[in-house]
Amino acid sequence: MGSLTPSRPLKIMILINTDEPPYIPLFTSAYTSIFNTLSPTSKLTFYSPPSLTLPSPTELSNHDLLIIGGGTYVVDESSPWVVKELKFLKSTVRDFPRLKIVAICFGHQKYCQAFGGELGWNKAGKAELGITTLPLTPFGHKFFPSSSSPFIKLHELHRKEIATPAPGFIELAENNQICLSESGRILTFQGHPEMSVELARALIESESVYKKGLSEMEKRKLLDGAEGMHDGVAVWRRV
Repeated sequence: MGSLTPSRPLKIMILINTDEPPYIPLFTSAYTSIFNTLSPTSKLTFYSPPSLTLPSPTELSNHDLLIIGGGTYVVDESSPWVVKELKFLKSTVRDFPRLKIVAICFGHQKYCQAFGGELGWNKAGKAELGITTLPLTPFGHKFFPSSSSPFIKLHELHRKEIATPAPGFIELAENNQICLSESGRILTFQGHPEMSVELARALIESESVYKKGLSEMEKRKLLDGAEGMHDGVAVWRRV
């Protein structure tokens, strides 16, 4: 990975794994806000794998960064579009070795599956929700040198996690929360460095299965906590 301070405008492809109209503008707005802050001349192009839109080989060859984002689907979906996206991930890594890739949540877990890792249910036995403190490994400290803390804080929204990382991936945060390929070109996050307050609240309010067992007070605290400080911008700056 490098830095989002290029000498020319960056060209970035972003896959949002949803086709649900209420969430598409929230995801696109969250990414647009991040890159307007860090690299305002960047050109962002959005795709929706559930709607069967993926970058073409020509686009993959002339862009700088591919982001495989989260969405509103779980990684175990066996729908045709999920199978197609999995093949796309494998062929992209194989055929475009210079392209940098960031994978988030759904993408993080899908890359793990694509390259021989294993998933499992969260060790805590329940969904991980809200802004979460992630302890960095020694490799993580080296990768995020601007962090004066031994932790990184990111939004989380998931029930499954990586139990065994794919061969050739290095753990940057404990419990495989952040992984980096040995080549340095693929960086994956279980958490959401792109998350905005509006998107976080919409996802928390909609994903009732994740909130199962929470009291009304806990749910309110979770929604209020969406405005908390996290390290998303600092993470993207390192990318």
